[in-house]
Amino acid sequence: DLSQLLQRIKSLKDNFKGRVYTDLQFKGRGTDWEKVKNQLWAKGKLEVKDGAILTLDLMGSLLGDWINSPSFRSILQQSIGKKEWQMLNQTKFNTLTGDFTVKDGKVKFEPAVMKVEGATMKLKGDFGFDYKVDFDGILRFDKKSSDEIARKLGLSKDAKSILFKNGKILVLPFKLKGTY
Repeated sequence: DLSQLLQRIKSLKDNFKGRVYTDLQFKGRGTDWEKVKNQLWAKGKLEVKDGAILTLDLMGSLLGDWINSPSFRSILQQSIGKKEWQMLNQTKFNTLTGDFTVKDGKVKFEPAVMKVEGATMKLKGDFGFDYKVDFDGILRFDKKSSDEIARKLGLSKDAKSILFKNGKILVLPFKLKGTY
């Protein structure tokens, strides 16, 4: 039943927002979502502009214990601005682009690129219709943001040469696994 399928997809509206552009091919069979979701096949290109993942603080999740440090939280709050700080329970982004496939109840990206203010994330992996995610990625801050983070952390040039790529760019590899 199409209305049942659309109602199930509509429930995702509380998790995501943005303007979506896509080129999509798909096929599937079934009379209810539980049957359709594991038989659905699709491939396409996705672009989301001015978007947000409303139920995930990706930056906070990636930074883990660092973000719980009062000094780092203060630095980060000053770096990203008050408005963005208030929205840390979500992941706002300028653009999200990538090629994807849907198969066996999962949406797989290889890779997806998410541009956030001051940084770019490259993600490779999948999220499932069972609300599980499994991504490997790299968070690469731009030079201005990297310099600002280093300055506010009080890092010397020698420390930057060790901690930053080519002594200039802060790059953080990560694994994102869990539920949304």
